[in-house]
Amino acid sequence: MTWLWALNAALTICSCELLLRSQLQRRVRETVFFAFRPLAIMSKSKVSDHWKEKAILGYALRLFGSTFRVLANLALFLAPFGCLFLVAYLLKRPDVTEPLFGLAGIAAITAIAVVYVSVRGRVVKPSKREDDSESSYSATDQMLHRLALENQFVMRRGLALEARRLSDEHLSAAQNGAHVFVAGLARAGTTALTRGLFSTGAFASLTYRDMPFVLAPNIWAKWGRRDKASIALRERAHGDGILVDLDSPESLEEPFWQFKLGSDYIKGDRLVPHAVSDDIGAAYQAYVGSILKRYSKTRYLAKNNNAVLRTDALLGQFSNAHVLVPFRHPVDHAQSLLKQHKRFRAHTDPFTTDYMKMLAHYEFGARMKPFVIDGDVPQGDPDTLEYWLHQWLIVYSYLGQKVEQDKTGRMHLLCYEDVCDPSAETWTRLLTELDLGAPEFPFKNKNNPSKTAAEPLRHADDAFALYDRMRNRSCGHDAQVTKEIPA
Repeated sequence: MTWLWALNAALTICSCELLLRSQLQRRVRETVFFAFRPLAIMSKSKVSDHWKEKAILGYALRLFGSTFRVLANLALFLAPFGCLFLVAYLLKRPDVTEPLFGLAGIAAITAIAVVYVSVRGRVVKPSKREDDSESSYSATDQMLHRLALENQFVMRRGLALEARRLSDEHLSAAQNGAHVFVAGLARAGTTALTRGLFSTGAFASLTYRDMPFVLAPNIWAKWGRRDKASIALRERAHGDGILVDLDSPESLEEPFWQFKLGSDYIKGDRLVPHAVSDDIGAAYQAYVGSILKRYSKTRYLAKNNNAVLRTDALLGQFSNAHVLVPFRHPVDHAQSLLKQHKRFRAHTDPFTTDYMKMLAHYEFGARMKPFVIDGDVPQGDPDTLEYWLHQWLIVYSYLGQKVEQDKTGRMHLLCYEDVCDPSAETWTRLLTELDLGAPEFPFKNKNNPSKTAAEPLRHADDAFALYDRMRNRSCGHDAQVTKEIPA
């Protein structure tokens, strides 16, 4: 009988291999998407009933086909055993299939399958055929993210329920708190700056614990059961050595603006500055209040690259808030932006691309949209340094003007090279300006720009001149800035 057990063990391994090499995971994700997409369409007020009917019918047909493909993939697991039953029937050898029956047989086959899949997962690197997705999100996680961040009905109800439960105390704290908004191009040291401020313990900020229901942080904290969850620190997708866990503050508030304003600032091929009405401003105040309530704080901290498009509204809505505008040597900055664009464009996982869109992160990758100010569009190929240097010049010319026009004194330029120099005491002066304690110095010492362009750059002179002007006006900068660019 030993050979029978060996035969069934071999068939179990064969079944597992067929299942692993199938496209089951992708099929399950498709099925979940087709099942929930009609809910998002039904909640869109700008879509006519006629087109809703057509779209829902189309998704129903796709759901049927996708479900059938899932069942077909699952049938692969049973195929080897089906062949065994057929052979046993033809040869009139029912004893061959005896190990498959009874608790002992089922337990043995299950144990073999679990052990094989576990060992295989440690030894064999998954190929694109086995799973054409590089996403670390399970099908359930993807379903929750789409439900929370793509379904307008869920987003609307989440905001409404949070606002309804908001006390006057939290709303007052939202309106009058000395909040801090970090607004600048990505790769300007925004993450290190935000983490340094967050480590003072004075601020509430959205963290990964609030994902994916970032528009209903208190409700999700109550029912999502993530307060006691934990994950090991791991490097974020940028590959820049910055480690994240569930308690890391992150740029997660933009779904609010995308839900409320959408096409007002997110165009087909660009992001543009926009106005914020009093009604939407009041709704944002309530949203900030719900985050303050969630973390029992009176000051809010938000890192958001898209905030460069609405600095006037932020200063106008919050009378005691500060807007920090970090900037960096233009060539260093452009090279970092170019590197990240190429890195994110290489991501082929459809959900990762959709995830970035859900959070309105268009900085890099296949769906990159540049900031366009007054019709000034970055020129050239996004795969070149010239393109990103022009983007730097467009954005910081605009922000530099905003700082000059600011009459409140609450909008601050912050030079990355200065704040990274402990001897310059820029960090200490910033904390004093914001009325904060002194946490551990959060920056790496990179005071002097070290990179220059390998080729002539059309916008270099203008960018260098702007960098010098902003550095002379930046927070805590007293030193004379040379106009020579370091070799």
